[in-house]
Amino acid sequence: MPSALRRRCSPPTGRHRQLRRVSCARPMSICCATRIRPKQSRSSGPCTEKNIQIITIGDSAYPDRLRAIPDPPTVLYVRGRWPDFDSVPAVAVVGTRKATPYGLKVADQIGTTLARAGMITVSGMALGNDGAAHRGALKAGGLTVAVLAGGPDVCYPPQHRSLMGDILLMGAIISEYPPGTEPHGRNYHQRNRIISGLSVASVIVEASDWRSGALITARHALDQGRDVYAVPGPIDAPQSQSCNELIAKGEAALLTSPTVLVREYSGMMPEQAVQQAFRRQTGEYPEPAARSAWEDIRRREQQAEKRRAAAAEKAKAGTQTAVCGCKTAAGRLK
Repeated sequence: MPSALRRRCSPPTGRHRQLRRVSCARPMSICCATRIRPKQSRSSGPCTEKNIQIITIGDSAYPDRLRAIPDPPTVLYVRGRWPDFDSVPAVAVVGTRKATPYGLKVADQIGTTLARAGMITVSGMALGNDGAAHRGALKAGGLTVAVLAGGPDVCYPPQHRSLMGDILLMGAIISEYPPGTEPHGRNYHQRNRIISGLSVASVIVEASDWRSGALITARHALDQGRDVYAVPGPIDAPQSQSCNELIAKGEAALLTSPTVLVREYSGMMPEQAVQQAFRRQTGEYPEPAARSAWEDIRRREQQAEKRRAAAAEKAKAGTQTAVCGCKTAAGRLK
C-alpha cells in the first residue's frame, strides 16, 4: 500500500492500533422498508417514467449517517425499496472483481449472516465479491442496497442485469448521478464514499492491489470515523495481500467470523427487527422476558450446554456405579 494511503488511513490519535468509532445511535423506530413517494415538483421526466424517487439532503428520508460525512451527496436517485438506515445498521461488504473461490464464499456468508440478523448489506454490484455479498443477502431474504457509479437505470456490469432485478425486489438501487449517466472511472471513487457513508462498518473481503476500489472504500470509512474490518487470507494469495496488510498495520480489525458483525452492531437494531431476525434463524418467537433476541439465543445456548454437561455427568456416574457393582459381585464369588 502506498505511503499516501497509509497516511490517510491512519487514525489521528496515538492509539494507532485502535479503530475509530462514531456513535450512530438515535432514537429507535419501527423498522420497515418503505417506498419513498416521488415528489412531482422535483422529478424530471425520466425519473417519473422509470419510477425513480429523488431524495435530497434536506429530506427526512435522507439517512443521518450519510448526511454526517464530510462531503455527502446533495441528491440521491433511488429505485426499489428504500430501507430505514437510521433505525437499522448497514454494513458495507466490498472486494475485488477478480475474486477467488474463497473470497466469493466468504462474501456470500457475510451477506447471508447480515440478512438473517435483520441488517442491511451495502455494496457496489460489481463482479466478484460485491455480487456475492448481494446474492448472500438475497438468498436469506434480507435487505440489500447497491450503490452505482452511473445512473440508477444503467446496469453495469451488463452480466448483473438479473441480479439488479432481484435487488430491486428486495432492496434498492441508488446513485447520486441522474438517470442515463454512464459509469466512468472517476465516478467509482466518489461512489465508494457513499457505500461507506451509509454503513456503520465496512468489510474488505479481498483487495488485489493498492488501486483496488475496496481500499478506497476503506480509506473513506476511516476518514468518516467508521469501523473497518478485513478478511484474512493466505500469505501467498495476491487478492489477500492488501487485507493482510490492513490488519497488520492496525488500519482494519481482523474479521474471524460474520457473527462478529452481528454481535457488534445488533444493539443498534429496534426490538421488532431483532424479533424478526430471531424468528428467521430459529423459526420461533423469542420469550417476552428476553431483552433482545440475541440475549435469548445466548441463554438457550447456555441452557443446552448445561443439559449436555448434566447428561455427561449422569452417564459418568452410571458407569462408576456399574464398575462398583461388578467389583462387589466379584468379591462375593471369591
